[in-house]
Amino acid sequence: MSFFNFYVGLILNNLNLSEKLKKICSYAAMASIILPFGLFIKGMMGVSEDVPPFGIVGVIGIVIA
Repeated sequence: MSFFNFYVGLILNNLNLSEKLKKICSYAAMASIILPFGLFIKGMMGVSEDVPPFGIVGVIGIVIA
């Protein structure tokens, strides 16, 4: 996830986007760090249907970034 955030940071400087879009992309990339924690929590609680999808926030962050 660190390489992903580093890569997004390097690319954002070179893109011709507005500052607002750059901030949205940056925050979405930072939200992607939640994915491994969500998967860890889901693994610790067991793989059942009752476990809320904690990692979906990280997945959405990766897709947006």
